Amino acid sequence: MITFGQQAYSQKFEEINHQTAIKAKLNNLDVIFEGEYVNKYGAYKINIKRIVLKKGKEVLQELKDLNLKPTRIHPNDFVADFNHDGFLDLKLRKEYRGCRSGMFECFIFNPNTQKLEYNSLLSKQIGLVVGDKFVVCTETTLYAHCQSSSYTKYFQYDPKDRTFNMVKTEHYRSNSNPNRRDRRKPGDIKDFKPKKGKN
Repeated sequence: MITFGQQAYSQKFEEINHQTAIKAKLNNLDVIFEGEYVNKYGAYKINIKRIVLKKGKEVLQELKDLNLKPTRIHPNDFVADFNHDGFLDLKLRKEYRGCRSGMFECFIFNPNTQKLEYNSLLSKQIGLVVGDKFVVCTETTLYAHCQSSSYTKYFQYDPKDRTFNMVKTEHYRSNSNPNRRDRRKPGDIKDFKPKKGKN
């Protein structure tokens, strides 16, 4: 598996056209993420408004009018080449206020066209990578009386049709009230037959 998020994470923020930007290298091309920079409590965040793909001074592609809100630029937010076919998957972690987490907007870098292609199939369903085998997505539902239920869904990549199939989920039930004696401990695992992930 190839990752290129480290380069983006290690680069300094710089001003380009009076906006904050991060530069990264991808197949000898420059990927520039432009947006609004926020430094809150030491968590570096950049709300991405524009992505530019350049070869030297030549602009190969420009994605404008975006509203991607990564929690922060981090190596885990970028994953590439699941099945070593040369197609690179760019994941941008989306920030959700409320009960959902682990959601992404995804782009595919196509080496044949030298362009980033938005991939709605991978978007909003996959999360962190576990080795080269699984990706996981965590969803949390909040209830009254300090209760919540969390689901960790595991997807496995199918290199033939470039899709993710859900193979199992882990269900967690929690209650933050320490006076409850009948608190259920997390760890109930339900296995599912391979099932196509929804867009």
